[in-house]
Amino acid sequence: MKYVKYLIVFFIVLIPLALISVYSVQKTRQKKVIKHFFKSLTLMQKAYPYISFSSNKEKYFEMLDKADKVYNDILTYNLDKAESEITEMGKFAKGIVEKRKSTYISEAHIAEFIGNVHILGGGNNLIKAEVDTKIREKDVIKCGNKSACKIGFIDGSIFTIQSNSTVVFDNINEDKKNNLLEIRINLLKGKLSVETLGLSDFNQDFSVNVKGTVVKFKGNTSAEIELRNANKGIAVFCYDGNVRVMVNGGDKIFDLPTRLMCRINLNTESVTKYKIPPAPRPEEPINLSTIDKNLRTNIVFKWAPAYNVTGYCFQLAKDNMFANVVLEKTGYSGTTLILPMLSNGTYFWRVAAINGVNERGNFSESIKFTVISVRNNNFIDNTPPEVYLKKINVFGSVVIVSGKTEPGATLIINNHLVEVGKDGKFSYIQKMYQRGKNAINIIARDAAGNETKITKYAVISVD
Repeated sequence: MKYVKYLIVFFIVLIPLALISVYSVQKTRQKKVIKHFFKSLTLMQKAYPYISFSSNKEKYFEMLDKADKVYNDILTYNLDKAESEITEMGKFAKGIVEKRKSTYISEAHIAEFIGNVHILGGGNNLIKAEVDTKIREKDVIKCGNKSACKIGFIDGSIFTIQSNSTVVFDNINEDKKNNLLEIRINLLKGKLSVETLGLSDFNQDFSVNVKGTVVKFKGNTSAEIELRNANKGIAVFCYDGNVRVMVNGGDKIFDLPTRLMCRINLNTESVTKYKIPPAPRPEEPINLSTIDKNLRTNIVFKWAPAYNVTGYCFQLAKDNMFANVVLEKTGYSGTTLILPMLSNGTYFWRVAAINGVNERGNFSESIKFTVISVRNNNFIDNTPPEVYLKKINVFGSVVIVSGKTEPGATLIINNHLVEVGKDGKFSYIQKMYQRGKNAINIIARDAAGNETKITKYAVISVD
């Protein structure tokens, strides 16, 4: 009888405890798999621009289409199967990026430039700035007024030297054999933008010296460094990733995470940090659009509102690096700007939000449009292309849109050009940076210029 009591206690107490323990372990593992899934989707999003150069386009879109099935496996605790699919997805996306980079990325070189760019080789010999010009140690690059220069590296990272800026490349070590990439730059004047990639096998070590203060970058980082107040102050912006700042060579060391900036007084070494807003989303004119000046007298620019901001900085330029800005409005309070019709030509526009201490966040992606004069707009085809949306899935902050439209149509989703298959099918992936309700603007345009516009919404609950 005594043993029966013990047996009853065992079943009543110990077995439920064991089940709870197993459930807790599974729940913990589920959370890790979800994080892995979101990370792999982010890699897929980074690989999307390179799909046109990949021989595995069909496999890529198949993986996007079955993302909801993978997520369902996670929710139903079919974790081994989900983990296997997620790992394959991450490796596949990384392979696309690596393959594309290997076809066009070379050692430190001028990837793009505009305007008056001077290169002093080794600090002494004047070299003509041309695309693909190699950059060596001790080279000095100076960008004049309305000029800019992009420097590309072997891992796909890009440093943009902006107008009225001067830098010195103190050290360049691109060791393919040991997968080492060391870049040390001295910013003497102006502003430098940084876009580093963490998808390659290279052990990165990027650093920028600004009057003795060292700013270091690693992994996937988007940032900006600016000399201010007659070179007596520095502003460092971290738009994405993580930036390490070492004031006066290491007197003060701190990290700036995503959407944080700091002001540094070089005389007192005082540091103040502020949150910066995410980039607003451009809405109109859409990317790659054409505006006929004979049909209207003005151009309307629209963007989605950002929250907890005091205004916006709007820029209109004639180049994609915004070296030649033809109009800038800082502190503009609205989200709609109407300008008189522009002269014929190609233009680019972008917008950034401004916080309470008059510091702006990252600019939106640049939107390209063309102004033309068309005297005859009589098209035989007046029927806009049809668009069928199959599904819109939200995974964390990543949204996947799939559907079908007219074969041969130009499809633009949130100002990104989306590839349409021969059968009209399409899939698109985008990471959203604004919590809450996010618009998904879909525009299909046929060869005759007829357009179909659809707006859907996705609710993002995580950063």
